[in-house]
Amino acid sequence: MADALAARIAGTDDLGELSTLLALRDREARRAAALATKLRMPPQSRSDRHRAGTHAETARGARPWDTDEDRFFQPARKQ
Repeated sequence: MADALAARIAGTDDLGELSTLLALRDREARRAAALATKLRMPPQSRSDRHRAGTHAETARGARPWDTDEDRFFQPARKQ
């Protein structure tokens, strides 16, 4: 539909028809944006509450609270 409207908009010289076609294109774009917004799923719908605990237990890598604090918070040296 968008390609057909774009072709008709490019091929018209009548200002009345152009106004109508631009209004149709605007209405179509708004509907497409509204549908895209409504069809997005929140992150909670993509996670399974039964598997979340096992993923946390098997996570690898250093955790921020397991680091050596002295490396990050050393007092300023007097010069």
